[in-house]
Amino acid sequence: MNDSTALVIDRLKVKEQQGQCLYLLTVGLNSPKTLNALTLEMVDLLYQHLLQWQTDDEVAGVLLYGMGGKAFCAGGDIRSLYESMTAPEKPYDYCDQFFSREYRLDYLISQYRKPIVCFGHGLVMGGGLGLMAGSQIRLVTEKSKLAMPEVTIGLFPDVGGTWFLNKMPAGQGLFLGLTGAQLNAADAKAVGLADYYVGSDGVEKILERVQAMSWSFDTAQNHKVLCELFAAVDQRYESTMAPGRLSVYSELWVILAKARSVYDAIKLIRSYKIDDPWFEKARQNIIKGSPYSAALVFWQLTQGKDLSRAEGLRQELIFASQCVRLGDFEEGVRALIVDKDNNPSWKLETFEAIDTDSIAAFFDAPWAASDHPLAGLEDIGN
Repeated sequence: MNDSTALVIDRLKVKEQQGQCLYLLTVGLNSPKTLNALTLEMVDLLYQHLLQWQTDDEVAGVLLYGMGGKAFCAGGDIRSLYESMTAPEKPYDYCDQFFSREYRLDYLISQYRKPIVCFGHGLVMGGGLGLMAGSQIRLVTEKSKLAMPEVTIGLFPDVGGTWFLNKMPAGQGLFLGLTGAQLNAADAKAVGLADYYVGSDGVEKILERVQAMSWSFDTAQNHKVLCELFAAVDQRYESTMAPGRLSVYSELWVILAKARSVYDAIKLIRSYKIDDPWFEKARQNIIKGSPYSAALVFWQLTQGKDLSRAEGLRQELIFASQCVRLGDFEEGVRALIVDKDNNPSWKLETFEAIDTDSIAAFFDAPWAASDHPLAGLEDIGN
């Protein structure tokens, strides 16, 4: 039933009763060469299909996964965004459209009325984490690597980061947003980004388990049985799960949660004494990252902590639009992805230059409040 090579969509029959069939829809992001980077075509197709399936009585639920075995989704298609930013005419239109439609999809997933199972195997970063974070059932494996590394490219943890980073234990969301530190399965479960560890199970094995379970024409019952199924798998494989890194730094999280400014938070991370390659890589990310991005992250985790998911996405769209226009996004992508010289020239040279005034322009929407592209977001799917 594919209408594009961007997605691989299949119907798995899970129940038939008195001539009525029930299906689980499987959706594979299909760009293995780019680690399934999320394109605007993928965004639009997913959104259209999910809206249709939500009211289709034959659809019991949806399973999202990534083709190729190396990544669920390593982030948004930032090369296309870069090409738009460097185009001679109207360089912002494409970026505004991409972010607004991506965020709309993320919100739809978070509010979906049928179970969405996300198989977060391999790399899950940026836009991929936006899809996974809102899914009702999130699975991880021994090869899962989750991160929001936007500070290194002059962006910030968008796609709902204002919501899900603030749901993490105190101090940890701020650290992960500022450093883009990579999480394994145990860490992902600890901070609420994953629900169940399924060991080395691949998509085929998961589908076998799912097809064999007792399905119902009742959505709530299907969600309950799916959770029970994956909870049993999680318990079976739990002893094989590698330990996480976050629990080692409980003292740091307490102190970091009390940071009164972004500079204080960065100074604490940069000066923290420990010999740990995982922590050092995270520390280098913030040392080399964009000061503008760090300031936006700190706002998300302090001033944005009481925003609803929809309110957070609306603010993130304004931030993203200004990262394109005023910030370091174009330069960050050039340095890390395009030219790969790893030597970005940020607009603010030092973190000491960060103050409230330095990011004031990032709050100025390039459209009237009544014309916000995500106005009425809460009505999606209703």
